[in-house]
Amino acid sequence: MNKPQTILIVDDQQDNLRLLVNILKNRTYTVRPTRNAYQGLMIAQQEAPDLILLDIKMPEMDGY
Repeated sequence: MNKPQTILIVDDQQDNLRLLVNILKNRTYTVRPTRNAYQGLMIAQQEAPDLILLDIKMPEMDGY
């Protein structure tokens, strides 16, 4: 059986994060949400997600 694909979502806006998680959680994806860019970077390095959805305007570290 295939391993589900992992999607990392990094967004400092709780409403945006909640919306994306709700859309994707009912699919066959493993969803890893975080509101912190530094934590998102750590998760990306450790888990190598298949897709990263990244907010480009965040405090402290932007998505560029």
